[in-house]
Amino acid sequence: MQRNTPNANRGPRRLLDTAISRPKLELVETAKDRITIVADFPHLSPALLFDYWTSIDLLKKWWPPTAELQPEAGGTYHFSWPKQDWHLRGKFTMFDRGKTSASRGSGTMNPST
Repeated sequence: MQRNTPNANRGPRRLLDTAISRPKLELVETAKDRITIVADFPHLSPALLFDYWTSIDLLKKWWPPTAELQPEAGGTYHFSWPKQDWHLRGKFTMFDRGKTSASRGSGTMNPST
């Protein structure tokens, strides 16, 4: 399991900032227990974009401050925002490195913060 490290590289974000600052978002499906959003990131290769979701050091540059994940089919993840007491946990149901992934999960949020 990959875990975040206190000295993770928080180097230049120029490429990521350019790529994710203006993605084209499209809501394609909603249900009681599911939201599917498609986003277009034309400045990133599919492999690099995939790495930003599945590499702890890259993931922390743009989303959760702490994370644990096992990037493989059947692997688990736990993303957390300690200051807000928010947690997102789940399991990868499909995983083909650099191409596709799917997961099921649930989250908890403390509404008082």
